[in-house]
Amino acid sequence: MNSSAILSNHLKQELVEVITPAQFSAIAETLGSINTLDPEQVAKVRFAFATGYHTQFKLLAAFSGAALFAALFLISRHPITVREAAKKEASEQPARPPSHGENVV
Repeated sequence: MNSSAILSNHLKQELVEVITPAQFSAIAETLGSINTLDPEQVAKVRFAFATGYHTQFKLLAAFSGAALFAALFLISRHPITVREAAKKEASEQPARPPSHGENVV
């Protein structure tokens, strides 16, 4: 679920009794159409957007915290360098005889 879906669902729930479906569609296309509403509707729509953004922020902050917590388990006390990994990979590969046309040094 992405954050725009969270906002959209929140707005649908909060504004179902405030504006018509046509007005909601117009707002979904362009936020400038909020100015066509009466002042009471404008206040309720803006409040719905504010609470929706707040909900998004809380959810994304929770996911960020969980990602940070998970990243702590990825820290290694003895990290392997690229050079060490390449040496290990080279030592694990079986020696193969040179193919026809390869120069042997």
